[in-house]
Amino acid sequence: MIDRRKTEIQSGKVYVYNDPTDGTRVKRLEVIPGSAVIVRSDSHDQKSFPPEFHTGDAMNTISQNVLGEVIWSGHTWK
Repeated sequence: MIDRRKTEIQSGKVYVYNDPTDGTRVKRLEVIPGSAVIVRSDSHDQKSFPPEFHTGDAMNTISQNVLGEVIWSGHTWK
């Protein structure tokens, strides 16, 4: 379940967003203000799903395409 009212990224929360290249994604997002958005997977396999660092236009594309914050998914999001 997502809260569509919560579209402003707060670091460490899980969001659903539309990525023009990869489609709709569910990822934990972190913001380095004015610098970058870090996209993280909650998977324990960090070799297969390493953090992604997005700057400039890519950072803006993510922040402008957030659909909402994940607030429930059958388990608690930390």
